[in-house]
Amino acid sequence: MDKREAKFRTGIVSAFAFFWVAATVGFYFLPASPHGRMSKVLRTDEGFTIIGGVVFSIFCVFSLIALFSAIRACLGWPAISYNGKVLKEYVVPLRRIPISDVERIEVRSKDALLHLKSGGKRTVNARLVQNHEAFFNRVILD
Repeated sequence: MDKREAKFRTGIVSAFAFFWVAATVGFYFLPASPHGRMSKVLRTDEGFTIIGGVVFSIFCVFSLIALFSAIRACLGWPAISYNGKVLKEYVVPLRRIPISDVERIEVRSKDALLHLKSGGKRTVNARLVQNHEAFFNRVILD
């Protein structure tokens, strides 16, 4: 069985996660601004407004996605794996693509475009992956 893995770029993924978590914590703890036109749009003295709650929720989702990737990177788990039959992508969105459905692979600088036999295309985000060109060039298609 042919098993290959492409790892995360640990430094970039960790910095990305730190940025989102710091932004989320900062947004939560910063006080409401008493001056300006937008002073009471996101937060009042009692807490978040509806718009502020939605913005905070978006920050939380991005932080969770970044932490998921950062934990996988720190543990040395793969970002993309290939076992001869299935291509598994652990970069959000998580996907499993049977290699028998892929007609050809077009490797680009920041991603890989999988041309499916059904005529569709799937893009594999490889910005956070180490040496994705070598990984996709070694994938053997049926």
